[in-house]
Amino acid sequence: MTLYKPSLFIEHVKVISSGKAVYDQEFKQGVNVVSGENSSGKSTVLNFIFYGLGGDFVGWNRRALQCDTVYLWVLINGEERLVVRRHIEKKKFQPMEFYFGSQVFDDQGRQVFDSYKWKKYPFSRSSTPSFSQVLFDLLGMPEVRGEAASNITMHQILRLIYAEQSNVPQKIFRFEQYDSGLIRETVGEYLEGVYDDELYNLTLDKNSKDKEYDLVDRQLKDFYKLLGGSVGDLTDEAISREIEGSQEKIEKLRQELRAISVQAPPTAESGEEPLHELTDIKVKLRSCNEGIEKKSRKLVDLEFEIEDSKFFVRELKDRLSRLEESYETLQVLNDVELESCPACLSPLTPPIEGFCSLCGSPKSDPSNNLLRMKSELSMQLKESEQLQGARLKEVENLRIELRDLNNEKMVLQGKYEALIDGWISDDHVKIGSLYSDIGYYIKSIDSLNEKRKLSSSLKSLQDRKFFLKNLVEELSERITQKSSEGERIKESVHNKVSKNLIYLLQSDLPRQDTFMEVEGVDFSFEENSVTINGTSYFSASSMVYLNKCFRLALFWASCQIKEMRYPRLLILDGIEDGGMEVDRAHNFQKLVKEVSEEVGCSHQIILATSELTEELDDSAYKRGCTYNHDSRSLKLN
Repeated sequence: MTLYKPSLFIEHVKVISSGKAVYDQEFKQGVNVVSGENSSGKSTVLNFIFYGLGGDFVGWNRRALQCDTVYLWVLINGEERLVVRRHIEKKKFQPMEFYFGSQVFDDQGRQVFDSYKWKKYPFSRSSTPSFSQVLFDLLGMPEVRGEAASNITMHQILRLIYAEQSNVPQKIFRFEQYDSGLIRETVGEYLEGVYDDELYNLTLDKNSKDKEYDLVDRQLKDFYKLLGGSVGDLTDEAISREIEGSQEKIEKLRQELRAISVQAPPTAESGEEPLHELTDIKVKLRSCNEGIEKKSRKLVDLEFEIEDSKFFVRELKDRLSRLEESYETLQVLNDVELESCPACLSPLTPPIEGFCSLCGSPKSDPSNNLLRMKSELSMQLKESEQLQGARLKEVENLRIELRDLNNEKMVLQGKYEALIDGWISDDHVKIGSLYSDIGYYIKSIDSLNEKRKLSSSLKSLQDRKFFLKNLVEELSERITQKSSEGERIKESVHNKVSKNLIYLLQSDLPRQDTFMEVEGVDFSFEENSVTINGTSYFSASSMVYLNKCFRLALFWASCQIKEMRYPRLLILDGIEDGGMEVDRAHNFQKLVKEVSEEVGCSHQIILATSELTEELDDSAYKRGCTYNHDSRSLKLN
């Protein structure tokens, strides 16, 4: 069968009470039926599955509360096997534990767990990833972000997968006391495949760039308003010419100073102001140099860390890629039956089933260790990329600070040299005049350097505005393309679900006239409703039938449209509710079997019923015996 991803299938369910297995049952792909009398424990089994997969459940009955732990063996995307467990509690938001050890079995074929290889994850995200985040990552499902992000958990996904007995039949989703249209719409579109992480990132990026463009545009307008008609004088070439002219004049003035007879420079005792100014400039230069040296060292260290981190990120990506290849190789080698020893070519004893043909050890599934390593590497890669982004931002800021410090140093050095060169004459009048002129041109150079900063800022803003304009246009185009693709998927899913639902309703026994003559189907995850020919209320049994048919139609669509993220798993309970007659319930079960046989991809349906049809009363479909009050699903004392 074709495998659509994501897919999540139950392979085994075990419930423990006081160290003893009170429910221990294998499940298969395709249709799985849990059958029995009312109140014999069918719904309890399905509640344990819902809870074990991450559902938040506290409505345990008395017998369920005598149990301690539920274990689930699950198959993820047809490739990776995982064991999870949760302890039975009446409190909400319980954590989940994942087993990342090798699979080892005892003499009775029961798996033996190493207590140190269980890893616990909380229900809600925090500094530690939640178990929903880990499962989404293993399933290859993007993490939802945005206003409803923290609420999109495995529990919310399972509200569309599990139609429990107590569910309100008028509603699409499993009942939740504190519910919102935003969460339902997000979950629905997420499972339809409409939600696109790349589209979300593009939209965030465009919003950010739009704001930046508006800011740059306002800054440019302020520049033009401040500078008036002098914008043309802010070119780097014009400023450089003015600075060169001032430097030439300063040099001529210094030559005049040198022409005057030499005398000893003033001393501290002379009380002349130039010495105090010289001391002040020295202090500022020293501080400037220390700042440049400190920031330069930090810049070098950061650049080294960035290069080292680039190598580390590449190595992490390579390791993730090699893990995938290792898994494929191990899957092949694990099934190889060797007839001769590869070292000496001697014939090997025929292997016992389930044991290695070479060393005779029990075969174990290596995917668990690979699964744990893959999860840890993915988290490590995400953290490394975030740190790298912070380093790059810090480098950019350091370079700006160094540029400003070097400009300040150049100005201070000019002042310092001018003062030193000036103390060479006794003619105070002449010296004063010359120093005054030199000071004027030094200030002129300072002003021109400030003007150059303005020029650089103006040029930078102009370039940034041009860049942002092109980037926003490119992002808008990509968002339009992605949105169109999402709308195409949404329309395709809605059309397919509607078509499937019409078929299922028209295949009902002739009990509800509207179902026999369907003209229009409409459903809304946000409104949590399904309407047929504009009507959403029917008889009690027809409401139950419609609710189960919609779940089946949605599941069916996921097996027809590979872009959907619905994990090809459906759990149905309470199909006889609402006073539904036996023949009608049997007819629905036949439709479930028909859908399962029709779809061409791997899937799993788990169904609980007290009125089992002959077509499903077979060991190929039944899981466990037909439970009754003398033989309940939970084998408690």
